[in-house]
Amino acid sequence: MAYFVSELLGIRNRSAMRGGQSPKVIGLFTFIDNKSLKPNKKVHAVNCWAALRELDFYCQGSSRYHAKLPDGRELDTGDEPFDTVYLESMANSDATFNDENSLTQMCAMNLFTEVVAGVADDKATIRINFDSVPEYRKPNVSGHLRAFSAFGLSAIWYPRYRISRAINRALAIGMIDDWLGEEATLNPNTLGSTFKQDWDKIYKQAEGSLMGTIQDAHAPFLSGEIDKIFDREWKTFVFVSWEEIESYLSKFPQKNPLIDRLRQPSGEYYCKIIGAEPLVTKDLRVAVEKALIAYLADHTVAEAKGYIQLLIQKFQQTEGGLPANLPDSPQLVDFNPEQGVSSNPFGRWLRRQSPKSLSGYIDYLFNLTGWFIFNKRRRKAEEKYRKAVWNTMRQRAKEHLAKIRGYTLRLVLENSADFLKSLERRVDKVNTRLKTFQDTCERERNQLIAPQTASNVLIISQDDPDVLEDDVRQGVAKIRKKRGTKSCRHEFIDGDDLIALMENERIEDLVLRVDKAFNQDSQSVTNQFQIGKEALLQFQKHIRRLVKSSLPYVETVGEWKPLPLAQIPNRLFCHDPNAGKQLTIDANNELADASGYKEAIGPLDHFVFFYREVAGLAITDLLIQKYGAKELDLAERNPRAFYTNFTHQSGENYFNLQRDEDFKHLRWWIAAMRYLDPDLFKERGETLMLQYQDEHGMKVEISVERKRKLTKELRKYLEKHEAQTLIYQFQEKLREIGKPEVIQRMQAEVNKLPEADAQSRIKMQEKHGQILKETFKRDEEGKEDSPNKEKE
Repeated sequence: MAYFVSELLGIRNRSAMRGGQSPKVIGLFTFIDNKSLKPNKKVHAVNCWAALRELDFYCQGSSRYHAKLPDGRELDTGDEPFDTVYLESMANSDATFNDENSLTQMCAMNLFTEVVAGVADDKATIRINFDSVPEYRKPNVSGHLRAFSAFGLSAIWYPRYRISRAINRALAIGMIDDWLGEEATLNPNTLGSTFKQDWDKIYKQAEGSLMGTIQDAHAPFLSGEIDKIFDREWKTFVFVSWEEIESYLSKFPQKNPLIDRLRQPSGEYYCKIIGAEPLVTKDLRVAVEKALIAYLADHTVAEAKGYIQLLIQKFQQTEGGLPANLPDSPQLVDFNPEQGVSSNPFGRWLRRQSPKSLSGYIDYLFNLTGWFIFNKRRRKAEEKYRKAVWNTMRQRAKEHLAKIRGYTLRLVLENSADFLKSLERRVDKVNTRLKTFQDTCERERNQLIAPQTASNVLIISQDDPDVLEDDVRQGVAKIRKKRGTKSCRHEFIDGDDLIALMENERIEDLVLRVDKAFNQDSQSVTNQFQIGKEALLQFQKHIRRLVKSSLPYVETVGEWKPLPLAQIPNRLFCHDPNAGKQLTIDANNELADASGYKEAIGPLDHFVFFYREVAGLAITDLLIQKYGAKELDLAERNPRAFYTNFTHQSGENYFNLQRDEDFKHLRWWIAAMRYLDPDLFKERGETLMLQYQDEHGMKVEISVERKRKLTKELRKYLEKHEAQTLIYQFQEKLREIGKPEVIQRMQAEVNKLPEADAQSRIKMQEKHGQILKETFKRDEEGKEDSPNKEKE
């Protein structure tokens, strides 16, 4: 891995280790030691010592590393794998960690100091200091390099970001509490005003969309079109003779009568309105959902459920007041005067008279004279009659249009009933998800305010006693004083839909959203506290423990002595210069030896680091070396034991990554051939033998599996031969069997898998497809050709 990273980043370690500013590769390894050694850790000790030997081997000046990468590039270098190597165990000369988690935490903090805390330059100066000693990187009497280092690290830590995130979780818990509410507090009367406004808006939108009285209506211009027809045709109607009025109105307008346009089921207006029903239904559902979402943003889930109940009731009430069916043909006008249409009494009277006799003719002339006398009154009566009929026609056309709209609205409401029920179920799901979300926030909050304790870390808070929960509680109070719960809701939703968030977002993504919403406020609260002189006064009693915990964590043989460096490698990093100076004096007073800390400015005001380092370790200086070397020697003498690989002894094939891929490919070919051609294999006890032809054409057996694990014999075979050599022989066997029979055997093996295990069946079918593709190739004439032809 070290060599690969160096190649990937263009780092040449040999030149880097001689100084300069080129990038560095640093190895940090934890290893088993005598204090942590248990009877069941024997294999760990053996592998650990083997790895240390290998590391020492590649640090030697005469060693070379050679490897072939999958893309064909080759690495061939005499560079060391790392610029600096740190070896860390679970014990130092004065203290022992309780568990491996504490060791891991110390190593993690060490990486943190360099990558995040910004002390990399100081620590680079320490490493350059090592090179000033002639004995560094020189072999000891055993021939092993004094090339390794060890460090110890302890810290005073105000866990600002844990507290900040815990505040975020606490704010989320309160926000969710406010959303959940309580069923008992629900008062339907409080929903009335908001609900009525929402309902009026939604219903008017649906009405207007069916009548064409709103913008972007799905049945546009219908009501206005009727007005336009009457306004346009009036100019013609006023000149229609008295005797032709009834005939004219019965076919009004002439080209496409209104009575036909309104008639069901084929009338133009009827079809437009009925055809718009699915679109209006969709719009109404969207409008209802948006109204509910907007309502839920500022109300409880219980109130939202009450809101839906009111919607269901309103839908049912409105539906009951709408027509369930329509008359077949609309009656636009009634010419019977008794039905409320005023007519001209003179004209009606004159039409009933006829001069059938002389006396009748005389009466007719007499009345005609009266007609001329009252002509002006006659014209007014006629005009009144025309307007009455005209307005009645217009009114009845619009009334029937409204009936069609009402009938369609009834369908819209009927078709939305299930949608309302689904909304109710979705709100119930929101309620359940909110509770799960809240439980997660509660659990994470508790974890954040109770970090794992370690002997090398002193956790502090703003108050005494040092309880992080108090800091969280105070931080939440400050933020809530600044902003209310409703504001927290809006920050969390950030313009999105709570229902959709609860339905579609994973809980962990919701938690991330919490941090995004509240981080700025919570961090502004925690940033107000820094580890300074006043904060450190109350921790004097802990300094001895922190000093001891910072001793380098490595067990060495008694006669080992660290390199006498020209400069002190130990640092005490503190953000406050005055506090750091005094703390350095106090810490150095606790040291029994002559070594001490050098004060340094720490870039983080919520951390104080006690850091110590030693250099010049060889692997024979480690206390575990005696036990590890002994057990490893025993393991190497036992051919059945396979504890580890010595890459510097096994040859370049262990570095040939492409060969490793070929080996994996061969492995699943062997697994497939066990059922495609079982005659190739023989079971002898717990060992599976494979029969193949060697380069001389002789039949040879090789063990390929033992207790379902690959054997050393197969590995040794692959050291000398290409994996494809065996695969070619497998393919020839399959061709002898024949493609139809092979497919049949493949299908039989697939059928053995449970039908419910779809994933395994798909993987096996994909593998079978690849085998068939590689085995049964075709020549230029389309005939299946031997896959071995080119090789032969």
